Amino acid sequence: MRKVVWVMLLALWSWLPAEAATNDRFRVKVKVEDRSGGAQQQGMIRAFREVIIRASGTKRALEAFYIQESFKKVASFIRTYEYREGELDPQTQSRPLYLIVTFDGNSIRRLLQDSAVPMWSGSIPVSLLWMAHEETGQRQVVNASESEQAAMKSRLIEQANRRGLPVLFPLMDLEDEMLLSVSDVWGRFTDPIIAASERYGSDVIVAGRIINDDGNWQGRYFLKINERQFLQDFSGNEADSVVAEMMDWLAESLCEVYCVTESFTANNQWQLLVQDVGSFYSYRSLLNYLERLSAIRKVEVAASKGRMTMLNVDLVGDIDALRQAIQLDGKLVVVTDESALTTALEYFERKEGVASLPEPAATPAPVENAQPVATQEGNGLPMQPLPLVEQPAPRNILLVKWRP
Repeated sequence: MRKVVWVMLLALWSWLPAEAATNDRFRVKVKVEDRSGGAQQQGMIRAFREVIIRASGTKRALEAFYIQESFKKVASFIRTYEYREGELDPQTQSRPLYLIVTFDGNSIRRLLQDSAVPMWSGSIPVSLLWMAHEETGQRQVVNASESEQAAMKSRLIEQANRRGLPVLFPLMDLEDEMLLSVSDVWGRFTDPIIAASERYGSDVIVAGRIINDDGNWQGRYFLKINERQFLQDFSGNEADSVVAEMMDWLAESLCEVYCVTESFTANNQWQLLVQDVGSFYSYRSLLNYLERLSAIRKVEVAASKGRMTMLNVDLVGDIDALRQAIQLDGKLVVVTDESALTTALEYFERKEGVASLPEPAATPAPVENAQPVATQEGNGLPMQPLPLVEQPAPRNILLVKWRP
């Protein structure tokens, strides 16, 4: 038991830096030459470009017309900004200057929705990184206990932060080493990599190596997202550029699976019947959580009864995007049993105790001055067409349990 707890604590610690960047998705740090107005304006434009890519999940968002027009009014999206000096550079004996810009998250989300570009549906899945490299003639894997100041780990964290990706480094303890070797990571051998990754519970695995071949840096990587697998190679004059390309590839690949795009169809209108909402605090937490999900455009309370709440939600994409978003967070558990949904609806829609539910349509009044109906010849039965009974539209309802 102690071993399990220790592994969990180390794993949590190992990805906190990148996760912090994800939680602060709308705060960007860019390097500037000085504090002049021109340098500040250029820095804010670069920061705006980065926050659009980070919040949407893809560089393709920059091609949208509304977003291109928004570069003319970057200041309207900024909440605060400040300058900070970095650590002393031993080569230049000077401190780099950084402009830190905090953007208004709601304004950025609205811009992405209005521009109909992809954006993350909710939380971004944590990526487990098995990164092999060669240092002082020895091959090794970047691990959780390694200092964040180590050159390769620092590069990986910096580029993951740039794209807003939460990452996890393996422990490389005895249990890991029994399942795979550095050579397995170096050669991108998928079976031992996948086997060693099971203990970490991540749906996203990136493994591979980066080497310096006479000044030409090369990266060869394997990516697994759920059951999909990819191989990709990169090369460049610097290690930073290769790592940056790898993180761009990872982010764009994740966006293909976990991003949602604005659409307007009848299937966007859904109801969430939420169980186990037992207090006002729980109720308020539920609403706050749903309002933060990018997969939901709008959420309204329809009615409440006991520990159940009915919510009307207007989705940005389809219901699968919402299912995926709440599955990543684990705060809502989807109930797939149809009989459970039927039972919950029967209980919820009884009149007693329900705050507000739509009344059934009234029976139409008889038509005055009705004309005699013609009869069918021979049997005296009235001859009239069968009435057209309008079938009620199927309700889009998802039954979930609240687990904050």
